[in-house]
Amino acid sequence: METFLPILFVLGFVTVFALSWFNRPVDRRSSASYGAYRALAARRGWTVSKGKSPDGYSQTVFVPETADWSLVIMRVHVNKGQVTYDTEWFDPAVRFAEGNVMIGPLRPRGEMVMAEKIMSFAQTPMGKYMRTHNNIPPGLKHFEIPGPNPPPLSILSDTEAFTKLPLREIADFSAPWEARRPGLDDRLNYRIGPNGLAVRLWKSPTDVDSVEALIDLGLASRRVFSPVTVE
Repeated sequence: METFLPILFVLGFVTVFALSWFNRPVDRRSSASYGAYRALAARRGWTVSKGKSPDGYSQTVFVPETADWSLVIMRVHVNKGQVTYDTEWFDPAVRFAEGNVMIGPLRPRGEMVMAEKIMSFAQTPMGKYMRTHNNIPPGLKHFEIPGPNPPPLSILSDTEAFTKLPLREIADFSAPWEARRPGLDDRLNYRIGPNGLAVRLWKSPTDVDSVEALIDLGLASRRVFSPVTVE
């Protein structure tokens, strides 16, 4: 499986995309200490707490005083006691009423076809993980962005209405970040649908600097996606 991941999305799609959301490579590094997270929260005026997800995973949750967004770092146990982390910034108010769309960096068509196949396996462990942890319905399909000069993005969606999203602006928003931090580990991925907007990096960050950067990216992404927000 570990050799399979880098070949595909190298999760920016079934490894940088489909799997970037659902099955990170094992991260043997330690997460930041809770004390470091508390110091970050105090400096930025946020609240941080530890607890359990509904299905029993340990997690650390950042929220602001306004409680209008959250960042969750979930510690997931995988093969033989090895551990990976699942980190997501989420805003429930920025929504796309017409369907669910996953957006990532441009990947070869073959990888996207494989990603679509993996997404269709609703009853597999991966399909169940998608529904449980990411609120993503099975059966998302790969769409190519129409037009003579489409933005360099890959799309998985359950609706052709994804073209109503500001795709060029999304690509332009991602470009400076990826220029500063090249490499698949730092590729930005987005999910938007009726439930809200989520922002992730391929390898879920746990160190304080990267967690803070991801939160700031999420906050900044609101202005990019706001034209499709459903109030």
